[in-house]
Amino acid sequence: MWWRWLRMRPFPVTSSCYSPSREDETCFVTTASLDGESNHKTHYTVPDTERNLESLSATIECEQPQPDLYKFVGRMHIYRNNQEPAVRSLGPENLLLKGATLKNTQKIYGELRDIV
Repeated sequence: MWWRWLRMRPFPVTSSCYSPSREDETCFVTTASLDGESNHKTHYTVPDTERNLESLSATIECEQPQPDLYKFVGRMHIYRNNQEPAVRSLGPENLLLKGATLKNTQKIYGELRDIV
């Protein structure tokens, strides 16, 4: 299940970034409520994911939660038309942490899950 999030409100769950409203497929977040830093951080969509999320078929593997907000290792297996899955690395730049706030981006989409 997907959720759409609008700017200026904290994220309800930890998620990967998909389909931001910006053409360069980035979004900006602040993590002030998590670590006290108020500067904007750039986050990126997962490469090779469709803009139409209803057609995305994928699984995500990731490590157990870490106490360091800026360490994350995972990968996404993207399935297409009976081909071998495309595997994409996930890092902290793809992760939207629960409690972070979207800035200077109209909206983004993410999957409903909570890993942190």
